[in-house]
Amino acid sequence: MCCFPDIAELTDEEIARVNAAEDELGVLLVAYKAMPAYSSLSADELEELQSLESRLGVRLVAYD
Repeated sequence: MCCFPDIAELTDEEIARVNAAEDELGVLLVAYKAMPAYSSLSADELEELQSLESRLGVRLVAYD
């Protein structure tokens, strides 16, 4: 099992670029270090995951 990825360590210049992108897009951006690969789920597994999301009222992301 993997854990949640770490927040990226950015320079002041990189932070300024992210802030500018946030202002331009009107969204909140979060920079993470390299993410693990997403899992390739079968149709049945995806259906099960979506059902669980509905029951819990959350969004789930499957990683390898």
